[in-house]
Amino acid sequence: MYDAYLNEIGKMVIPYRGNQMTEEGKRVLDKLAGFLLQNPDVVVKLNSHTEAKGNKYQNLDISQEAAEAAEKYLMMKGVNDENMIPRGYGERYLLNKCKRGVYCEQSEHMNNRRIEVVVWKRLN
Repeated sequence: MYDAYLNEIGKMVIPYRGNQMTEEGKRVLDKLAGFLLQNPDVVVKLNSHTEAKGNKYQNLDISQEAAEAAEKYLMMKGVNDENMIPRGYGERYLLNKCKRGVYCEQSEHMNNRRIEVVVWKRLN
C-alpha cells in the first residue's frame, strides 16, 4: 500500500504561473502535504521548470523561486522542511518542441511551466 502511494506522489505535477501556484497547483500541494504529514520519513524533490522564453538565467531564477514557493506553501501546511528539496532547472528540461527559435502557441509554452514531485529518499 505504501509503495502505491509513493508511485502516485512521484507522478504529481504542480502547475504555476509567474512564481505563484495556480489553484490546481494548490490542490496538488494540499494532497502532497497530506501524504508527507502522514509519512514524515519520505523526502521529495520539488523540481521546477520554465518555458524557453525570455532570459535563460532569469528563467533559472524564476524556477527556483517557484520551487521555494511550493516548499513554503507545504511548510505552512505543517510539512517539515527536511522533507523537501526545492530545485529550479529553468528551461533545461522542456516537455515539448518549444525550444528557443521554434514558434509555439502560448499554451504550449505554459505546459513547460511545472513543478514535478520526485520521491527522493526515506529518512532513517
